[in-house]
Amino acid sequence: MKTKKELTNALMLYAVNLLARRRYSVHKMQQKLFEKCKKINRTENLTEEMTGDQQEASQEVISFLLSKKYLNDTEYAELYVISELRRKPSGKFVIKNKLKQRGISNNIISAALSKYTEHGEYELAIEALKKKLVILRESDPRKKQEKLTRFLVSRGFPFTIIQSAIKEILKEEITEQSD
Repeated sequence: MKTKKELTNALMLYAVNLLARRRYSVHKMQQKLFEKCKKINRTENLTEEMTGDQQEASQEVISFLLSKKYLNDTEYAELYVISELRRKPSGKFVIKNKLKQRGISNNIISAALSKYTEHGEYELAIEALKKKLVILRESDPRKKQEKLTRFLVSRGFPFTIIQSAIKEILKEEITEQSD
């Protein structure tokens, strides 16, 4: 059985290796360390729970990572919002839920999303619709509008923005077809 110091060192090495590949929220890192401790336990005494030493070692690692700012939920949330919007334009609702799943607190989520204005959300909806129209093969205008509405709803955009964006996109499409 490993001593507490050996366990702390093993968990620290594991955590640093994880952080070398990508960012983690505090909550996700705690989950990763817990999983690692479960693997260690299975090989040592076939139990699924963390021992007292493992809990202490895990907390020491988290505290160290926080003190060195290797873990920072505020920064994580801001970068997550930016990367998510670049990758796949989505509404605030979807992004908020994804951050909650990653264990980010509501105040941090609100602060990260505060830079995401309603005008910006409208522009993202337009961008998403333009990409969708390229692959959408629907000639019936009513069905096309329904499909586009469902698409934006699935991306988490508010209904007022959905209505405005679809109206603008379909108006542009009609103008382009008449030219």
